[in-house]
Amino acid sequence: MVIAQRETAEPRQGWGCRGATLRHDAAGIVRPDVAPVLAGETPSLGLRGEIIDSWRQSAALGLRPDQLQLPFDGGDGGDDRLFRAATPVVERWGVDLASTEISVVLAGERCRVVDRRAAGPLEEARLNELTLSPGYLWGIEHAGTNGLSAAFVSGMPSLVHGDEHFADALANMATAGAPLHDPHTERVLGALAFVCSTRAANQLLLPMVGRAAREGEQRLLNDSSELDRLVQAKFLEARRHTRRPLAAVSRTTFLTNTAAARFLPGSDHSRLWDFVSRNLSLPGPSVPRFTLAGGSALDVSLESIVDGRLVTGALVRFAASTDQVSLSRRPHPTKPLRPTFGWDSLTEAEHSVSELVAEGLTNRRVAARLFLSPHTVDSHLRHIFRKLDINSRVDLVRMVMARSTAQRPPVGAADVA
Repeated sequence: MVIAQRETAEPRQGWGCRGATLRHDAAGIVRPDVAPVLAGETPSLGLRGEIIDSWRQSAALGLRPDQLQLPFDGGDGGDDRLFRAATPVVERWGVDLASTEISVVLAGERCRVVDRRAAGPLEEARLNELTLSPGYLWGIEHAGTNGLSAAFVSGMPSLVHGDEHFADALANMATAGAPLHDPHTERVLGALAFVCSTRAANQLLLPMVGRAAREGEQRLLNDSSELDRLVQAKFLEARRHTRRPLAAVSRTTFLTNTAAARFLPGSDHSRLWDFVSRNLSLPGPSVPRFTLAGGSALDVSLESIVDGRLVTGALVRFAASTDQVSLSRRPHPTKPLRPTFGWDSLTEAEHSVSELVAEGLTNRRVAARLFLSPHTVDSHLRHIFRKLDINSRVDLVRMVMARSTAQRPPVGAADVA
């Protein structure tokens, strides 16, 4: 994006009108705090790195700060289980916060708003003006940098305050978001957000929305049906007897062991369930093949999980194709040994633990995500610390982030033009 040199003193559009000096470009108006970031320069302001990255991503997606135009999806499009579990949380917090000017917003799949409670008539009018209403999509690809989409994408609580928003219309707002995780798969099902003016925001905004999200996750756990519990029990039993990639899937449940989690993300739930539904009823000894998102096809064996006469799900055991198995069994005399220290010395399980710890998960959450015991996660961390010559989780997070940054291509002016 080429920033023109001409400047003019015009009031900023939207609620963030503060009489700031604005800079024009060929597409529209870009405020001076955003302009150098989009040009690939190092900003002089004390901006957080994640905000800078998000602004550049917003611009690369074709968004303009002076426009906020969100698509509307009027279909049901939501997760009934999420809506059933989280709506009482939205209702309760909406009542508790009615006198604080803080509104509560719930988003589901695709960061689509599915419910909200405004703090009062004025706040409801503001939410309507922003189209922060049921049916509108608030992902970063549509709304730019905001706390709701940040929590949805990162899986971590996030606060975006005032001018940290990419859109000018949000510059006088604070949006604190927290993800709602599936208690069984850790997949992000949606996000809760507390929204208010910057004047009404305080340091408790983020802890409060985090607490509300935990209530929603507890309700999701309590809402698990007996059939979901049956699928989970069958999976845990099968997992004790294999080290090979294993998954358990039903219409509402998706579980993987550590070996399968490396190549089978939670987003493959619906694809795998469709595959299982088509192939469970096939007669004969044929071995179906499941195609991964990356294009590789693996042989699988399917075992029905039955409640009475009703098939409620299936255990899916993955194996390499015949050619891959034959190749893997050939001797490799020149294959290098695994290093003793450094990143290349980590096992697949240790890499998985490192990545999840870097995302901010506790040992207990990492254990739940990888279906390990907290003791095993702690053991993996000790090995990781020794191999990387570090002493703390903070050091590990820094190393993972630095490695991720080094592997990511630099973003320059050409990338956001």
